[in-house]
Amino acid sequence: MKKLLPCLIRMLLLLVATIVVSGNLFAQSIQVKGIVNDDSNQPLPGVSVVIKGTHSGTITGSNGTFTITVTAGQTLEFSSIG
Repeated sequence: MKKLLPCLIRMLLLLVATIVVSGNLFAQSIQVKGIVNDDSNQPLPGVSVVIKGTHSGTITGSNGTFTITVTAGQTLEFSSIG
């Protein structure tokens, strides 16, 4: 029994550490929501919103809104023709 207790304690600590680390990994994804407006504060539909250095992105809706999921530290690029 005395030999089993240290083993159980180590397994419990390993389980707790695993849960903490995996929670931090998942917490790094961020959902970014926004509205793209022009100089006169009017919404801009059809603006491309892309994560810099990737092919992942979205386009603003008819009211200029967008939602995109990024990881901490990524940069968004906005572009529009016209």
